[in-house]
Amino acid sequence: DKKVLSSDRLEYATKRTIEDSDVGGWKVEKTGNGVIIKDNSRDFFSVETVANGNPNWSYVVIPLSGFPDEYKEEDFEEAGEGVYAKSLKNYKEYATFLEGILHKHSPMASPSKPSPSVSSPWCKRNLDIDWFFSELVKGKDYLKKGDCGEGVEVAQDQINDYEGSEVINPDGKYGNDTIDEVEVVQDELHITVDGKYGKATHDALIRAIDMKRIKPKPV
Repeated sequence: DKKVLSSDRLEYATKRTIEDSDVGGWKVEKTGNGVIIKDNSRDFFSVETVANGNPNWSYVVIPLSGFPDEYKEEDFEEAGEGVYAKSLKNYKEYATFLEGILHKHSPMASPSKPSPSVSSPWCKRNLDIDWFFSELVKGKDYLKKGDCGEGVEVAQDQINDYEGSEVINPDGKYGNDTIDEVEVVQDELHITVDGKYGKATHDALIRAIDMKRIKPKPV
């Protein structure tokens, strides 16, 4: 198993969180060790991950040269003389911190959208992005009716990406509409049609999406 979350997955998860937070003006740039969050004029902070044995990842956020000095002590923890960082023990803590700090420092901020609540009687399992990559992608679990959360949104986004349009509302609910579309995609990809979004469906979708991206456009 990998010791850290790959830069590709961290980039995807971070972009998704920023989009869900409905806060504009921020860009995510992938690096060799993680990602940098920036705007048009400054590198704001970097994010890296470390294994914490859950089997999720811890997220370490470090302010960069573009982060206001007067807020470093307020928004981060002192890790040494003049050195600041913030360690978040799982994706949920990271997403909450990211949403708060980007709203706080962005002039384009607007109220965030609520996520599906685990307290909802409809939602049987609230699954985050950590679950998606550590459980579903590794073949340990799969999405089924009654699941909700960001883990479901990742699957819905991937199906929309494959189809080239929003055929599913990415609402984070694994209900009949999403199951129907999963079955359509499974049939198109010639894999078992069961409406369960697991490793086999994920892998087939990613291969198909990659093939579409590298396929030469007709002249």
